[in-house]
Amino acid sequence: MTAVLDPKLEQVKKQIEGAFASAPLPGKAHAPGIAVHDASSMACAMLAAYHTAAEVNPAKAFRSKAFTPHVRLADPAQLQDKAWWNTVLDVIQTVAPVVINAVSKDYTAQPPQLASIIQALPAERRNDPGFVDYATSVLLNLGQATVQAMSGQKDFRDPNAQIPIPQPPPGMDKGWFDDVCDFVSDAAPVALPIIMSLL
Repeated sequence: MTAVLDPKLEQVKKQIEGAFASAPLPGKAHAPGIAVHDASSMACAMLAAYHTAAEVNPAKAFRSKAFTPHVRLADPAQLQDKAWWNTVLDVIQTVAPVVINAVSKDYTAQPPQLASIIQALPAERRNDPGFVDYATSVLLNLGQATVQAMSGQKDFRDPNAQIPIPQPPPGMDKGWFDDVCDFVSDAAPVALPIIMSLL
């Protein structure tokens, strides 16, 4: 099956192909492999929280290292798999709001208040010590790792630099974990400015 390209992009395709003919190919580089929707959703929440944190505390904002990460697929056959491409586009849709907000000059993030985030949780979660401990641990571990990754303090592609993974109480259902993820994504804009100022 041949991919159908919008006719308006044919000229761009020809220009890119022409650039291949006239430019030497770059050397090898290494970067992360496969992205999945759940990981991109959580990463998106942390990047959105960083955007808020950078506006709250601009002196602690990180500067780009001026390079574009290269993509290296663990399984190159995925380039021929429609489901894999659908996942790529799903990730783009998930992350798009963060990118759009980051480059919009008129966007101002509104840092939430921790008390209102906690109050928005169901009462059974607020009063569940296992939930409170696990959700707080996930928030702080992920927040710390986000700051370390964005600042270049750690390279989490290295298997020896993995973050500690908090263990939930046994037998929790999907709704419990959904509430954890809601809390972490809502509270990250509150936690990240604090974590950035401490690390």
